[in-house]
Amino acid sequence: MIYTKKLFKNIIMSKKSDKKKSNPTKKKVVISQKKKVTPTTSRSRGFSGSTREPSNTAFVFGKKNYIFMAAGVGIIFLGMLLMSGGGMDDPNVWEPEVIYGWRRTLLAPLVILVGLGLEIYAIFVDKDSNSVVKANEAA
Repeated sequence: MIYTKKLFKNIIMSKKSDKKKSNPTKKKVVISQKKKVTPTTSRSRGFSGSTREPSNTAFVFGKKNYIFMAAGVGIIFLGMLLMSGGGMDDPNVWEPEVIYGWRRTLLAPLVILVGLGLEIYAIFVDKDSNSVVKANEAA
């Protein structure tokens, strides 16, 4: 029992000494003067290693391409409209001709495929229709 009293007293004393040691020290604060930052020009380099220069970039597609793209989207939309529908007037009567008719199974998918083909053509067609004439003149 005497041993536990001494141990308890030592624990209390060590906590008091820890409190005395834990005084926070003052930190030094260094104030530096900030330099003015001036904006710099872009130094990014392209594949050739030269710096970029502002240039007039043209669109990838021309007016002709966008017209074909709009027509392709319109034809795809028409195919979707041809495929829609098929509701029965009477839910108790089954008419396979309404759902499995030639319009929904043959015509609409073909119209959608034609629209997709027109989209592919619109991507690959030259934006300048006179490019063949210019190439022949250059040769």
